[in-house]
Amino acid sequence: MRATTTRATTTAPGDGATPLSSPRLPGTGWPRALLPAGLLSCAVGAAAQPQEAVRNFAAPRGDLSACAVNPGVPARPLLETAAEPGAIYIDADDVSIAEKGVSRLRGNVNIRRDAQQLRADDVLYDHSGDSAALRGEIDFWDDALYLRSDGGDLDLERRSGLFANADYYLYNTRARGRADRLFIDVGEVTEGKNMDFTTCDPPRPGWDIDSDVWKVSARELRLNHETDRGTGKHVLLTIKKIPVFYSPYMSFPLSDARKTGFLTPFFGASTNGGAELHTPFYWNIAPNFDATLTPRMITDRGLMAMGEFRYLTKTMRGGLNLEYLPDDEVFGRDRSLIQFGHRQRLPGRGRLRLGYNRVSDLRYFEDLSAHLGLSSQRFLSRHADIDYSGRHWSLTTRLRDYQTVDQTLAATSKPYKQLPRVRFNYRPPVGRRGVNLRLNSEVVYFDRRGEVGAGFNITGMRADFFPTLRFPYRGEGAYFVPAVGLRYTQYSLQGAGALFKSSPSRVLPVVSVNSGLFLDRYTNLFNRPYLHTLEPRLRYLYVPDKSQSHLPVFDTGVYNISYNSLFARDRFTGADRMGDTNEFTAALTSRLIDRATGKETGFFRIAQSYYLADRDVIRHRVSGDQVVADGAAFTDSYSPVFAELRATFVKDWIFALEWHWQPKHGATEKFGARAQYRPPGDKVFNFRYRVRRSAAGELRRNLTDIDQTDMSLHWPLGRKWSVVGRWIFAVSERRSLEMFGGLEYNSCCFAVRAVGRRFLTNIDGEFNRGVFLQFELKGLAGLGRKTADFLQHSIPGYKGGF
Repeated sequence: MRATTTRATTTAPGDGATPLSSPRLPGTGWPRALLPAGLLSCAVGAAAQPQEAVRNFAAPRGDLSACAVNPGVPARPLLETAAEPGAIYIDADDVSIAEKGVSRLRGNVNIRRDAQQLRADDVLYDHSGDSAALRGEIDFWDDALYLRSDGGDLDLERRSGLFANADYYLYNTRARGRADRLFIDVGEVTEGKNMDFTTCDPPRPGWDIDSDVWKVSARELRLNHETDRGTGKHVLLTIKKIPVFYSPYMSFPLSDARKTGFLTPFFGASTNGGAELHTPFYWNIAPNFDATLTPRMITDRGLMAMGEFRYLTKTMRGGLNLEYLPDDEVFGRDRSLIQFGHRQRLPGRGRLRLGYNRVSDLRYFEDLSAHLGLSSQRFLSRHADIDYSGRHWSLTTRLRDYQTVDQTLAATSKPYKQLPRVRFNYRPPVGRRGVNLRLNSEVVYFDRRGEVGAGFNITGMRADFFPTLRFPYRGEGAYFVPAVGLRYTQYSLQGAGALFKSSPSRVLPVVSVNSGLFLDRYTNLFNRPYLHTLEPRLRYLYVPDKSQSHLPVFDTGVYNISYNSLFARDRFTGADRMGDTNEFTAALTSRLIDRATGKETGFFRIAQSYYLADRDVIRHRVSGDQVVADGAAFTDSYSPVFAELRATFVKDWIFALEWHWQPKHGATEKFGARAQYRPPGDKVFNFRYRVRRSAAGELRRNLTDIDQTDMSLHWPLGRKWSVVGRWIFAVSERRSLEMFGGLEYNSCCFAVRAVGRRFLTNIDGEFNRGVFLQFELKGLAGLGRKTADFLQHSIPGYKGGF
């Protein structure tokens, strides 16, 4: 056989290349020019599999904006010739091709196909074994990664290869690592010896907090791409070269699929229980069933067992949470929690909802809640609901019970069981003209036996029917909707004694007229075109005065006074009372709509009700053997003036005002001012001031006056550091109700958030204090309490989650 020596191109290496075309090499089935292509395809496989290994061994997470711009990856050699899709370009100092035996490419070998490019010093191809050996330093680039190796051997027929001393870098996740030996069987198996992984920057001169902070190493790593599972032997996590975690064996999924194993532990500390540590274990029972078992060590209280079971099918989903703390060392008894929820689609358009919640004692959430911000609850619901709906109707059947966990709640205020509650509503589409019929109806059986003393055990059935006829007229710029309704309520009581009759009832007519105009004009403001609207509204409502003290109060409350409550058909929330009134309500709304974007830039609205008669109907409560008034009649001729304003004219600012002013007394009953500043860069600052003074008479919904300021912020201090905080201050009492503050550090390598919190836990003035830590190794896992959810709830506009 005669060997030939030639240059593949006439240009210097890296300056340009010309595609080759030649006969096929004997016995290979590959064109001569595709011999490097076979090498390239295997190199692509060899490169892609470490990327998948790293990606799945430690799925990248978090914001990478804090990463360094230059990762230290060498630039690939550039080709001046325009690359054709799928074409292969070769550039080498010497090419020696033999008919049989070994062909050799020597000296600055560059091979490129599309976005993939390989550089090697020496390439040997064995015709008989259909294999290739790469000698010297090897570099490989594509859009996803960079790979460097000291040498490798490829089996082109089996599409497998073995690389020595391989370094890799992934562009998208900034992950990098090294393996002493890397074996690739494309599409089937990837195996590494002494392989490591990190997202931290390599060491730099001087002290750098982000350099080599952490690294995960495995003596042996095997990734089975057919089963989508990986295993590691002798896995070690080091932080600043200090070993912090070791496992002789670890199994993990190669995708987002769930896998049985330990989850990341988290910890915190508070004055209620001391330091605590959670070590959750995840059990992947089936594709649609899983469970999490969590031992929770609380230093001052003992060892708690926590468990969660979840299920999901095509028609239903749900879960069960259980917690149990034997012999709480502080509380002095066993403590437990049960939470169950279930939702299911039924045939037709039906829905089933089930829920059951129970705690062992009233202080459970205050002492043992595993979630920041959840320190107290008033009621825990147990319910079973079945809903069916048609084209214009809906039917709901509900069974509901409660566990009262509010220690301050009086016996007479404990809620009734609803066994059952059946609602039927009929609401056809609202036409522009004609007659519309609506029907709201329900039948409920109320029971409170066993919850309160014998003198309060008035139980029974209530049926409520409320049909309404509307006669609407709606045009392009106006509407006029008169309506008339009749409300009939019937009771059947047990245990009422001399307080109530066994079958009291009530019949009341309701008359209303709702009308309004839509006026608009074009205008310019701040050099921008706007649509300016004026929307006057007038509503008349009449309900006759009829004493209702002969009716019990099962589930009826009073609406909080607000702009929207002025237009409600009733000031009471339940059917036990129907508020009498003879009133007009006048309102005016004005909006500015940006004509360029269609967004509402701001609005102002003001409303007030005028009463032509006193409102005498109030609630009543049972006290001993008599029924006493709960509140007083409302004799004012008009309501407070309600005004609201919202504006976004100033760049990055949102302003909002709410004002309830009582002209009779010349006093403000409620005032709220809110400002939010949100410039670019995840910055947010919130300020809120609110005043609420209790209104006199029956409409008094909240007995406690409020005069508070509320400030919160998330503010970056440079590229990596941020501060978070909130302060709620009671002005009249001159004390802080809640304070927390913390620091965040967020880099490409790791992130840490520390938050200290002090907050009021009950009306006795007791405070709880805690320090909560969240620590995340970027690309590996998070460690610590999920403070991000708490901060997003507490700081409006917060988006600083890792």
